[in-house]
Amino acid sequence: MRQFTLLIVLSLAGIVRADFTVYSGDSAQESLWQVAAGSNMPLENFESYTGVGGPGTGGDVLAALPSIHVVFDPIVPGVYDDGQWAHSGTKQWSNWAGGAGNSSSHVLRPEIGRRIFALGFWNCDPQGDQPMEAYDATDQLVGTISGHLNDHNSDPTHSTGFAGFISTIPIAYVRIPGSQGDGWNHFDDLQVVTQLVSVADYNLNGEVDAADYVLYRNTLGQSGTGLPADGNGNNQIDAGDYDVWRAHFGETAGSGAGASANAAVPEPATLVQIVLMAAVVSIRRRRGAQPMSKLVNA
Repeated sequence: MRQFTLLIVLSLAGIVRADFTVYSGDSAQESLWQVAAGSNMPLENFESYTGVGGPGTGGDVLAALPSIHVVFDPIVPGVYDDGQWAHSGTKQWSNWAGGAGNSSSHVLRPEIGRRIFALGFWNCDPQGDQPMEAYDATDQLVGTISGHLNDHNSDPTHSTGFAGFISTIPIAYVRIPGSQGDGWNHFDDLQVVTQLVSVADYNLNGEVDAADYVLYRNTLGQSGTGLPADGNGNNQIDAGDYDVWRAHFGETAGSGAGASANAAVPEPATLVQIVLMAAVVSIRRRRGAQPMSKLVNA
């Protein structure tokens, strides 16, 4: 049992460092990113939605984008219709058109049961760069990307506004700041690669293990949307989420419920030890342990 606990703590301590690789620049950078992501690239170009022109509100609200398996909360964005600045077609994601208003910030999350490991987009705003901040399931900032302001004026072949990342750290959500430039922000051709995970994989590391129990225990009693340890989906962390974790213990990404049949759930005394050790690890991480990061730039 000591060996089992030690392995968990070593994992939590981040001894195996992870990469957050950033791509930024022109279409050549987008191609490099797509090849490195190693997957058929799900793309949302927003052309199927009803948009609005200028700084007005109305049209479709984007509470969810099923084509790329993401949702937005708690503020919902909309669609801007202006072919002069779109990277493809005429329509783009906008922070204001859904009714949220000028300078509004948004949060993009994967659908329940998925994790993000790659994301890319084209900034269409001529007034300022568009950053996006990627966070893990414990609300720690993993890395930031930024699309350069749009200076191509309807000539996408000369744009340098692409930004993307590939992360070996599971990304739980991406924050999209809205106070850039004049506050009327818009981007196009959003591409997100997600992976299926178990409903009880609270820290999104691809396996239901004792580390998920630590996250559950540390957030017990919290309520709200988007909580990583809300396994039963009732918008609060309670005993039901422990039951979900216990029922799925041992599952790995894409393995299905049957994978937990031969996995032994740690005994209560061992779980207490794990929580205490994780607290020590958390303190040490706050003192400066950071993931490695790489930049690919034009």
